[in-house]
Amino acid sequence: SPYSRIVREALCSLELPYRLHNLGRGSAFRSEFVARSGKMMVPYLVDPNENVEMFESADIVRYLERTYAQ
Repeated sequence: SPYSRIVREALCSLELPYRLHNLGRGSAFRSEFVARSGKMMVPYLVDPNENVEMFESADIVRYLERTYAQ
């Protein structure tokens, strides 16, 4: 997804470690993801440090910059 790429670029520019899950059709993670998030939509950020979960690339990038940029 081009929107997921925007989020990955923000994570890299902030030098934040992250785990990427492939959610293509047939992926083992897909049903687990839908059960957790409530819908099949990416990108989706889970930040265990702040107990935050969110959709929407622009919102995610703003959150990352506000929370982790120095």
